[in-house]
Amino acid sequence: MNKRDLHADLAACDAATTGPWLYDNGDIVSVSLEYESVEIYNPYNGAKDARFVAEARTGWPHAIERAIAAEAEVERLRNTLIAIRTRCAGDAPYTTTGAISTIAYRALYPKGATD
Repeated sequence: MNKRDLHADLAACDAATTGPWLYDNGDIVSVSLEYESVEIYNPYNGAKDARFVAEARTGWPHAIERAIAAEAEVERLRNTLIAIRTRCAGDAPYTTTGAISTIAYRALYPKGATD
């Protein structure tokens, strides 16, 4: 699976017509003074597609923002584990710092991966 550029996705959401959007009798309606409506036509699945687009206008940016924050937190925690591992790596495994080093190592390199 390819990793999406979440910052680019969020920029695309922010560039779209401001919301919220509403689904109204087959149309997507933006509650905005700039634009009155965006109509979607699909003879096979128009109503379901229109509802999806309307819901995505709010949900997609929210999900992207959460993913960006989660990725930043993972990176911060990874850097903390690297710092712990670096500081404690030479200590004997039966000491407190040696045990901490082992815990950090296992968190950084799951499933037997190596440095």
